Amino acid sequence: MATLAHGVPSLLLSLGADQPHNAGRAAELGLAAVLDASTVGPAEVASAARELLADRAVRERCRAVAGELRALPDTSLAVAALERAAS
Repeated sequence: MATLAHGVPSLLLSLGADQPHNAGRAAELGLAAVLDASTVGPAEVASAARELLADRAVRERCRAVAGELRALPDTSLAVAALERAAS
């Protein structure tokens, strides 16, 4: 999520739990590339990173998502609402 907040694509190597699903979804949305952590080597990581960063469409989608994230309400509003509800 941090990379998206900065408008940068992700190169993901999912290891378990919810990571494979989240990585797959990010790739489906055109925001990331996914590599198999159990088989990928350094040269493949470097090549995939270069390809990902060179892809104008991916970079544009990531910048668009970053803009959407910036437009969301500040989390302090949610904290204040929770504090009011708890008191």
